[in-house]
Amino acid sequence: GSTASFSIPVDGRIRQDVVLQTNNLNFGQVEQGKPLEIRMNVIYTGGRHDWAITEARVQNPHLSARVVEKNRGGGTANYDVVVTLKGDAPPAKLHDQMTIITNEAGDTGYRVSVDALVEPDIVVADAQFGQVTPGQPKTVNVIIRGKKPFKIEKIDRAKQDESFKVKITEAVSSF
Repeated sequence: GSTASFSIPVDGRIRQDVVLQTNNLNFGQVEQGKPLEIRMNVIYTGGRHDWAITEARVQNPHLSARVVEKNRGGGTANYDVVVTLKGDAPPAKLHDQMTIITNEAGDTGYRVSVDALVEPDIVVADAQFGQVTPGQPKTVNVIIRGKKPFKIEKIDRAKQDESFKVKITEAVSSF
């Protein structure tokens, strides 16, 4: 066999003087309609007395970010970057990127991914019938999860024929 070698340019930045608490902020599962915030710590130890984070930028309209300077002195600075998932976020998987900008010349920013799974109050699992044999009844359980206790009072069918029969258990969900 033959071998070939080639070089791949890699653009990276290794810095000991700027430490981000994480490069992936994950809100996890969030109830729709409830705003939530996460704080991320950033520490600078590079010796510049005027070093500062000037902005934390997010693209997603359902996110906001603000910078809070906690303390500084002796060429160090300590910041919290506060990211808020707004209450108007729709039920969906949210994946975005935040860019932390500093006042250093030529700074292209520090990138942090931001993730959340916004869930509605009630989630209905898809009913999977799989293969069905004509003339043979098949029963499928549909799982409905809710954040608070609830009771199903009525189920409407799109077609009012007898091909589907629906049975509701009388139990009230509990936690």
